Amino acid sequence: AREFLAIAINILEIDMKLKVNRNKTRITTLEDGFHFLGFEIKGERVGIEKSRLKRFKEKVRGLTRRNQSRPVKEIVKQLNPLLRGFASYFRIVDFQSILRGLLSWIRRRLRAIILHQWKTTKKLNRVLRRTGWKEKVNMRMNKWRSSHSKAANYAIPNRFFEEMNLVDMTKYHHPLSKFPILDP
Repeated sequence: AREFLAIAINILEIDMKLKVNRNKTRITTLEDGFHFLGFEIKGERVGIEKSRLKRFKEKVRGLTRRNQSRPVKEIVKQLNPLLRGFASYFRIVDFQSILRGLLSWIRRRLRAIILHQWKTTKKLNRVLRRTGWKEKVNMRMNKWRSSHSKAANYAIPNRFFEEMNLVDMTKYHHPLSKFPILDP
């Protein structure tokens, strides 16, 4: 392996005039895994690097702050290219549950924005009555935990975000294991 590494470095640096970062270049096994272009490859699994997930979440947080007065439809419009790009780039990842979890977290952030914009439970109770909810709800409209309540999920269901054309990241999912060329 060391001999082939030396040959590869010579080809890259001498023939192709590229610079090899010797600090990042190393010999490893598939069981130990390695990181490449935001992917974490370990054994037969392909995942997303934790730092890339963290950076993606920071971008989403920046676009979905609760104290903004813009309409949610406008926020979704700004959010969609980010979601589409992330989902397209990481579509070969074997963990669809990560994408489902991220989408759930994003919808919860959008619910928190809507609740914050409604300001009081008066609007929430009015929406709930229209959808068939029987009991009166009393909660704090500006708290993160309120966006995960049964009442908030009933008043603002996932269907609401589908109608608003929020990108469903799970539809971009095409794991490597589905490609017969890569799975002998």
